[in-house]
Amino acid sequence: MIKNTDFQSAELKFNNASSSFKNALTTINFLQTNKNYFLDQKGTIKSVENLLKSAEKISLAGKNFTIGLKNIKNLPEKFIQTNLLFQN
Repeated sequence: MIKNTDFQSAELKFNNASSSFKNALTTINFLQTNKNYFLDQKGTIKSVENLLKSAEKISLAGKNFTIGLKNIKNLPEKFIQTNLLFQN
């Protein structure tokens, strides 16, 4: 049962994770701008940038998934309320 799950807290944690990844990407963008100084021959900065972009998207997906679960939790109540409106 989903009754005791803290969706608000989960959503906030995913949002915080997304912000952290965005901040890290800002740093990577600085390194990318100065890539002649920071970039090695293997393209390490580009690899890290892609990894951070992926992690940011995963955290946003987690946030959206949590919002969806929160809405599913309220679905039975909304269903009953809507049916009561049509019965009157």
